[in-house]
Amino acid sequence: MHAAQSVPVRSLRSCSPADRMSTDPLALQDKERPASYREQVDFFAAAATQADIVMVGDSILGRVQWRDWLPGVEISNRAIPGDYAAWLPDRLDSVIAARADRAILLVGINDAVAGRSAETIHRDILTTVARLDDAGIAVTVLSPLPCTASADYCLDANRTIAALDAMLATNPGPNARFVDLRPVLAPGGALREEFSEDGTHLNPRGVEALVRALPADLHKTAN
Repeated sequence: MHAAQSVPVRSLRSCSPADRMSTDPLALQDKERPASYREQVDFFAAAATQADIVMVGDSILGRVQWRDWLPGVEISNRAIPGDYAAWLPDRLDSVIAARADRAILLVGINDAVAGRSAETIHRDILTTVARLDDAGIAVTVLSPLPCTASADYCLDANRTIAALDAMLATNPGPNARFVDLRPVLAPGGALREEFSEDGTHLNPRGVEALVRALPADLHKTAN
């Protein structure tokens, strides 16, 4: 990914471990979004079909074909690989365009790896939740997931995620519901190794565990 004057914006999706910790967290909000990111937002805005649930976040959700895992539920996947909680509020028009009654939100690990504080990430997530709530969308906030213990570039990020999850458990945003995935996916403070091949993203076993952890009402249509 590239920003103005060819200054790289780094995320878990595209960077080596050595690069991941070099992003300037203070400048992240002002970085130019990659062309592929902007194009994806445009596609989302154009495909404004009715959905039961809209998925919102980064590659943790964006890589998954959710209709295969939640059959019978019309799902619009508006998650973008490489996204940040810092960027998400700026693209919510394309999320709201899905005309969903409910949203599942999972974001934060890219911000944590970039060195942003738990307080700052929490603030951005609250901004997103408030905007979706204003649009009449019932939001379920999933606890951001840490990396596996073997992903040594994530040690600081995992501590940030632990602090962020504690904040979200207390305050997930207006009218939002918090679902803590950690007892199932990361009971020891790190993502279980068997749930990820690369240390960050969920493999099929991990996705299956996440789906089992979702509240029963998300496994069916709202009607």
